Amino acid sequence: MRCRSWRFRRWDGRLRGAFIAGLLFVSCGPGGRVDPDAASPRVPSPPPAPAALVPEATADWGGLTVRVVEAKRIAGVLSVQLLFANTSSQPFEFGDRFASDPADRDTLADTVLVEPSGLRKYFVLRDRAGHVVGSGAVAPLRPGERRLIAVHFPAPGSGTRITIQIPHVPGFRDVPIS
Repeated sequence: MRCRSWRFRRWDGRLRGAFIAGLLFVSCGPGGRVDPDAASPRVPSPPPAPAALVPEATADWGGLTVRVVEAKRIAGVLSVQLLFANTSSQPFEFGDRFASDPADRDTLADTVLVEPSGLRKYFVLRDRAGHVVGSGAVAPLRPGERRLIAVHFPAPGSGTRITIQIPHVPGFRDVPIS
């Protein structure tokens, strides 16, 4: 037993010596100098910065602007807060402008979330009666009025950014999820 143990230790010492010699050989540059880049671990370059959040978008109808205030994940639901502002001199009625089904009048029922890959869409949550969960029966916006409107969706996967598509409003890309 002692012989085997001694041989193993001696062999282990040889392996250590070969490893250290190999490490010195690899890390030394021309002329026997140490190459600092070879000895230090490589740090991957950071990923490219995502596109900046569009702070505000103008709807197809003059005088209506929309801003994403927050997209927050809470217990399996993604709550999106949108700020609508009427900058025109006329009242703005939601009516069927953001919902194609007459039963969804005065809601944002046709708003959709899209994952960055574009492979998965999330539609507005509905209750058991089929009504949109969130701000429903939105009253007309008076001239100069601003109002927060909430829309709720099933929470997307583990991603931290999403695209929000509201009918008749340019899409909001790379919206951060908190």
